[in-house]
Amino acid sequence: MKNTTDLEFEFDEISSEVAGNVVVLSTKCNAFGLLTDLHRNNNMTPWFKKIEQEDSINAVLFLTAPDCLNEKNYDNFLQSIADHSMDDESGRIRRFEDTGLRAIEINMLLNYIQLFLEFKKPIITALQGQVVTPFFGITLSTDFRVASEKMSFSLSHAKYGLHPSGGLPFFLPRYIGYGRAKEYLMQGGEISARAAKELGLISEVFPKEGFRENVIKYAQKVAGISPELVRSTKYLMNVNPDELEEFFKKESNFMFH
Repeated sequence: MKNTTDLEFEFDEISSEVAGNVVVLSTKCNAFGLLTDLHRNNNMTPWFKKIEQEDSINAVLFLTAPDCLNEKNYDNFLQSIADHSMDDESGRIRRFEDTGLRAIEINMLLNYIQLFLEFKKPIITALQGQVVTPFFGITLSTDFRVASEKMSFSLSHAKYGLHPSGGLPFFLPRYIGYGRAKEYLMQGGEISARAAKELGLISEVFPKEGFRENVIKYAQKVAGISPELVRSTKYLMNVNPDELEEFFKKESNFMFH
């Protein structure tokens, strides 16, 4: 067995620790800053490869901080790259001044989606607080989602007049149906944790008190599933790679051409 301590790290924005047969990856900051940090992201793919090859680790748990994926951070990020000469009273963003950073954001979201779908072990996402459109989408590419009772999905893209990113138009109809997904994607709005559970978007809702301990126990239960069963199920159920690639191309053509 390899030394699992080389799977653990701690930075200002993100940390990793081993809890039995689960690796807990905790975000502690504004996730948009982390998402657009190319140096940090370039190190994550090899890290996931190590996890995949470590026999004593059977699952990855993403544990998000309550203020990590919220609308305040989303708004700050968008305003930092928007072309303010195009401002109007509606609050919509007409154009981006820093198109390079916008492209990095979109491309990194798509890179992580592909990584999560191809990963041969279960990925569990534990969500707290408000989760805006891009991260709502990317969480749907993970295998299991749990949430705190105060969590909500916020389709904030509609407020800015932006397209729903993070693969949300691709994944959401597969969970809740085409018609209902189109309503949310075009009109925006919030989906509470309880409503998300009823819609099948999350598996469990846990109270705020003891949230970390409860979700680690949940992840360890998932980690007890036969690895062969996990691999075969993910392989057979995963979306057609060509179909996903076509979606990515469509999004890129829409945004940058």
